[in-house]
Amino acid sequence: MDNNQINLLDIEVINGLKELGDEFLKEIFNLYFEQYPSLYQNIIDNFSQDNFVELSKAAHALKGASLNIGAKKIANICQDIENMVKENNTENLNTDLIVRIHETYLDTASEINRLLNIENPD
Repeated sequence: MDNNQINLLDIEVINGLKELGDEFLKEIFNLYFEQYPSLYQNIIDNFSQDNFVELSKAAHALKGASLNIGAKKIANICQDIENMVKENNTENLNTDLIVRIHETYLDTASEINRLLNIENPD
């Protein structure tokens, strides 16, 4: 296991999903890949409108979906957003943080594809 895997993915979650069968595993990841764009767009929309309550909810939704597939780095960024809103520390919420979600998603999707050799609709 290389450092990229360690930082991006929770291998225990992925191994647990693997135990349910390859087809199920591919279906779960493809479902995540399909849902991600709307989850991320919801974060962008609420961030751009300074709607921090809804931003926190959107980050929470993406965090949950990400944890379900072992995408721990995305989940951690979403948790950071939730914490900033909860602690009323919204001045530290910035475009770079929001963009980092998508950059991390691209790296995570690449790593999942490498591990599982499945297709990912960008």
